[in-house]
Amino acid sequence: MASRLSAASNVMNRAVGANETLYVVATVVELPKDDIYFLCSDGLFGALLEAEISYLLQSGDVEKATQSLIDKALQAGARDNGTVVAVKIQ
Repeated sequence: MASRLSAASNVMNRAVGANETLYVVATVVELPKDDIYFLCSDGLFGALLEAEISYLLQSGDVEKATQSLIDKALQAGARDNGTVVAVKIQ
């Protein structure tokens, strides 16, 4: 799992309601079966190692994995809000 965090990872560059017009970029792609798409806030990502996140997500049960990620982040002393979204393609 490669890291996608950059030096400005806490900067939001688009938001609904920030400007009168919101420009949306959309693409349609076919997603491979059993792929897992994972989004999380820096509160969770900063508290856990990438290898730990990857291992839990590959367990097969995405709902259980996301709860485990939240629990482990809290146990690790997460200092910020943690948000997790994971989707497994069926």
